[in-house]
Amino acid sequence: SGRTCSKASNCSDKCSKNGVCVAGKCICNEFRTGSDCSVVLPKCGKDFQCLNLGVCNKSKNKCTCPAFYSGHDCSIRKSNPICPDDFNCENNGRCFQGRCL
Repeated sequence: SGRTCSKASNCSDKCSKNGVCVAGKCICNEFRTGSDCSVVLPKCGKDFQCLNLGVCNKSKNKCTCPAFYSGHDCSIRKSNPICPDDFNCENNGRCFQGRCL
């Protein structure tokens, strides 16, 4: 790297062949993480389930959470959610101007 390519890259083990080295940091391929891209991300629907009516999008390996929840598995309750429609309101509530009633 560097202007004359004389500097050594800081990417260890060529990003474990699971990413590319950019400016001395590994940019990991999809479903990989870690400083050297060696960690395989858990898979929704297999390694963990989406909670609170979340839906697993297997192609993106993530949960699509209802308006009241967030997090990789929809386990974190939002303190001030905005509802997009009635489906996202709990206890048969109705969505009106972004709030469940």
